[in-house]
Amino acid sequence: MLKENQEGKIRYSKDKDGGVEVTERIIIPTSIPKNNIKALDVSNLSEEDRNKMIELHKEYQQYFKAQIKTIFSFEDWIDASHPDDKMEVKYRTFKIDNIEIL
Repeated sequence: MLKENQEGKIRYSKDKDGGVEVTERIIIPTSIPKNNIKALDVSNLSEEDRNKMIELHKEYQQYFKAQIKTIFSFEDWIDASHPDDKMEVKYRTFKIDNIEIL
């Protein structure tokens, strides 16, 4: 089982040039999709309050997106806070259906 922020070894298959390319990789998962939905449970609110909550959450999402633009990327954060730890890193996205955990 892969865990966030822990090393894992995978075999990855992807379509390439009319065939399938299979590679083995060692990765550090930064995000693993869950089988859950995060939600606000508004069952006990009136319709008016539910609509207000929708608008408040939309406003919060705009605030969040604006704030997230101001933080360092991981690479920039390493450069700023750990200048002696310069390593080449590549962010990649792997399709879950194409992963075999080794």
